[in-house]
Amino acid sequence: MLAFGAVGYVLVRADCDRGLFVIAFVIGPVLEENIRRALLISRGDLMRIAERPMVGTMMAIAVALLLMLGIARRRSAAA
Repeated sequence: MLAFGAVGYVLVRADCDRGLFVIAFVIGPVLEENIRRALLISRGDLMRIAERPMVGTMMAIAVALLLMLGIARRRSAAA
């Protein structure tokens, strides 16, 4: 209980949106099950999953969003 309180305190101090964590807790188990299913179908080969066009597009979007977030935070910290 103390550990969750500490994590919550750090998240509040870091100004993280709590709604995103609720969504992550709801979607997380479904995502985990589907990733496990995809790995079973591909016999554990991650490259076989990553070479699909939709997965590649989603991974590119995720990387672009992370880069934009990092740039925005650096700009706001510099100002």
